[in-house]
Amino acid sequence: MSTPAGMHTVTPLLSWRLELTHPDPNIRGSRQSAYEIIATDYSSGNGRWKTGKVASNTSHAVYTGDSLSSRDIVAWSVRVWDEHDVPSAFSPVTTFELGLLNTDNNDWQAKWITNPKFQSGVTSLPLFAKNFTVSCPVTRARLYIAGLGLHHATLNGQDTTNEVLAPGNTKWDTLVEYSTHNITLLLASGPNVLGVALGKGVYDAETPTNGRYAKFTQTPVPLILLAQLEYTCADGTLVVIGTDPSWQTTVSGPQLDSSWWGGEVYDARKEIPNWDSPSGDRSAWAQASVTSPPGPSVALVGCSAPPLQIMQTLTAVSVKSFPNNIYVYDLGLNFAGWPQLTMTGPAGTVVTLRPGELLDPSSGMVTQSSTGSPIFDTYTLATRNTSQTWHPRFMYHGFRYLQVEGLATPPPLANVKGLIIRTANDAVGTFQNTDMPLLTRIYTNIDRAIQSNMLSILTDCPHREKLGWMEQNHLVFPSVMYTYDIEAYARNIISKIANAQTSDGLVPDIAPEYVVFTGGFRDDPNWGSAIIHMTYQHYIAYGKTDILTQFYPNMVGYLAYLTTKASDYLLNYGLGDWATLDSSTPAGVTATFGYYRAASVLAKIATVLGNDGDAAKFAGLAQNISSSFHATYSQGNTYASGSQAADAIALDIGAVPSQNVSAVLAHLIASIRAKDNHVTVGEVTLPSLIRVLSLYGRDDVVFDIVAQTTAPSYGYQVLSGATSLTESWWGADQPTWSQNHFMFGVATEWFASSLVGIQQGPLSTGWDRVVIRPTLPTGNLTQADGSYRSLHGWVVASWTRSVTSFQLLVTIPVGSLADVYVWTAPGRKVTEGGAPLAIGNGIMGIDYTNTN
Repeated sequence: MSTPAGMHTVTPLLSWRLELTHPDPNIRGSRQSAYEIIATDYSSGNGRWKTGKVASNTSHAVYTGDSLSSRDIVAWSVRVWDEHDVPSAFSPVTTFELGLLNTDNNDWQAKWITNPKFQSGVTSLPLFAKNFTVSCPVTRARLYIAGLGLHHATLNGQDTTNEVLAPGNTKWDTLVEYSTHNITLLLASGPNVLGVALGKGVYDAETPTNGRYAKFTQTPVPLILLAQLEYTCADGTLVVIGTDPSWQTTVSGPQLDSSWWGGEVYDARKEIPNWDSPSGDRSAWAQASVTSPPGPSVALVGCSAPPLQIMQTLTAVSVKSFPNNIYVYDLGLNFAGWPQLTMTGPAGTVVTLRPGELLDPSSGMVTQSSTGSPIFDTYTLATRNTSQTWHPRFMYHGFRYLQVEGLATPPPLANVKGLIIRTANDAVGTFQNTDMPLLTRIYTNIDRAIQSNMLSILTDCPHREKLGWMEQNHLVFPSVMYTYDIEAYARNIISKIANAQTSDGLVPDIAPEYVVFTGGFRDDPNWGSAIIHMTYQHYIAYGKTDILTQFYPNMVGYLAYLTTKASDYLLNYGLGDWATLDSSTPAGVTATFGYYRAASVLAKIATVLGNDGDAAKFAGLAQNISSSFHATYSQGNTYASGSQAADAIALDIGAVPSQNVSAVLAHLIASIRAKDNHVTVGEVTLPSLIRVLSLYGRDDVVFDIVAQTTAPSYGYQVLSGATSLTESWWGADQPTWSQNHFMFGVATEWFASSLVGIQQGPLSTGWDRVVIRPTLPTGNLTQADGSYRSLHGWVVASWTRSVTSFQLLVTIPVGSLADVYVWTAPGRKVTEGGAPLAIGNGIMGIDYTNTN
């Protein structure tokens, strides 16, 4: 996060990336040898921290300056010294801002309030307003707000932020994330009105109106609001306006309902003119009631991840009309977000919007077979023939098609929009292949599925569930990392996983655990172990050990929980290899795989933290699990049922004796070839299958799998018209399956790390050491290029080949070392920059490796 506000820490981690100020490609080996950070108070300019020259090549530092307090804004800048001890200029000044850190020292003067008259299906959703007068010159103003389920705040009729669908998903009885909005420019001298509308979200998952779809329902809970507006006068006086009984509220507004899954109901005839402006008439409104917080010991924290925002706007590309005033629009892409419609018609006209991923092949109209049904929004027009524009506010849809019902004529294409919503994580990766555009389209489809499920948690799908199923968090973590900067985002998710852990060590399959499922849907080792794998993956990607320390007790507790369920070092329960095409793989194979990986990765974590006793214990446990797996499931040159999944898992956990590896690998490959280069594995095993094939030099097999165009395959989905990765390999041919799932998204990792060849060194963290090692899986492929913005900067690789040559173009960021592998053949000349390859000018060594 570049200029975070509302941080909930007094020791923030500051980081920077280096770029060369000269474009000369012949200047090599640039690196940082030292840094200096200067931090000042943003308002006064007084110094808060000056590190002096620190000899280090590390591009991050924990703030250790003057002690920080709530509301502090710190401006900071950094300069570095290069390998020749020459200093740079100081970087442009940036800032970080603390939120309200304490609930017990009057930081929070606001009280939780509610409108007790709210009743779903009877009244509207509640509106709140507060009149106040500003009588001094203002230098700074902030709004701290948490509305449950969801809030939308305005000041004098203007949105206070471009953040949407806040607050994010948490276990609300223990943790609520509040938002911090900079409202300095919105505050007026004289009368002001702060307005807040509340929605239900998943927090109030009561039965929706009009028979709308819901994944689950719960006992209704009051919608509640905590808001604190603060402004600082020029003389330093701090004025605090918090929620209390002086706030006004009504349940006679236009937002009649909003179901997290099923849709919204809005009646524009009930809009209250200027309700959130000083000129509005609120004389009939009631006073708000003070109420209890969502939990007796709930923690209020500033959000530690980027917000959800509208990141892209689509315009409908086609429309088809049907009898009875029904019009079906195609937005061109399957995405998560809001439909927005500009419409006209007689007052009282009810317009229905039905979103869907697919069209019914017989009728041509929207079907909701893949999303849950019925899902629909209704909007009632207020004024005859006056253009009105509307979109949902307190929920979102996953859809490509929008069926509009109730208007006399179809709105023009330009009046039908799709507002794409996701967490505002920076995009940090690219991939392109011009030989086979299919590969680029597969990459793009995976990216769209990641975007569509990258909300405040990583969800499984953006429609029928919207839950944080956790297996994909770690199984597909590298693909997400290669595509987006998730350093802050993933850390936030890990904290939510830890918060979901039960007292006996269980980490449930979903986090937050809004509904308690049973059996494997609550307890599966490949879901719960996300607490271990995601934490370690974060450390490897971003190089910060504090995350290992913070969640180490949770990880140890979870492994201990698994151990209580093991017999002879084996587990035998759970969901199995979810979405497998070969049901013969025993559940015990995948469960024990999860147990082994939890132990082996935790052993690595303990080693990093210097807990040598734990490291030895966990490594020994992992070895015992592997040995028991082999003893139980070995069947000569294969394992268990002989499935692809069993072979891949056995190879991946090192259970296969060295003398048998070639035979088991051959059995696995023979199975794939016999299936005409199709896989039969599910989502748990797919990463293992690709990983072991690459490890043993068989990227040619991976390529044949990825490039396959008959079902089941990535390519079949693309050629069948999918615009995002689907839950089923058959895409729309299985219309009851989600058409927007990223659980099979491991191919992006292979594109980046193998086909383009951008990898992190085996002993590296935070991309200190880069490996560029492209694979050449087939003679028909002559080109690939991609990039990844690591902590140090952009890593770029682009290769082309012909019958007589291979060319590799590489960019390595300042601060990273790289091992670059170039394909050649005996007797061939290798040049670098047009000259014979030689040590010097940044090239530290040359070696030749005999590979295929």
